[in-house]
Amino acid sequence: MSFFQGSFPQYRKYAHNRTYFKISSLVLFEELNIVVSKYSYTTFAAKILPDRNFINDMLLNEESRWVVITEQEYNDAKERCENSLQRF
Repeated sequence: MSFFQGSFPQYRKYAHNRTYFKISSLVLFEELNIVVSKYSYTTFAAKILPDRNFINDMLLNEESRWVVITEQEYNDAKERCENSLQRF
């Protein structure tokens, strides 16, 4: 298993454009999840191996499950949610 050796933060999303990630470190990420007219925003601190593996998988993206995005795209999505959608 290889490990990510780049800089932080890193940004990813799923191709369906409803889930965005800001990866701050090998053990910390934020998830912005959009569901119809509502959204959730959660910060995750990886405390167990499966969670750390999930973060590493996002960073390496070996199976192309995530789309690499810019900080601006992440911030635009977050701002759009905060201004137009209801948080649940």
